[in-house]
Amino acid sequence: MEKIMKEAIIIVLESIYDPEFPDTSHFRSGRGCHSVLRRIKEEWGISRWFLEFDIRKCFHTIDRP
Repeated sequence: MEKIMKEAIIIVLESIYDPEFPDTSHFRSGRGCHSVLRRIKEEWGISRWFLEFDIRKCFHTIDRP
C-alpha cells in the first residue's frame, strides 16, 4: 500500500511541477545523466574532455534551518 501511495504522489507532483522546469533541466521525469550527455553531444559535438568533481566535502558548508 505504501508503494502505491508513493507512486500516486509522484504522479501528481510531476504533473504539477514538471511543466515548470525549463527544457534544460535534466533531473526530472524521463531524464537524467544520459539525456544530459546526449544534449552535450548534440550541441558541442564530440568532447575530448570530461570534468569530474567530488562534492561530498562541500555539504558541511550548506546552512540548514
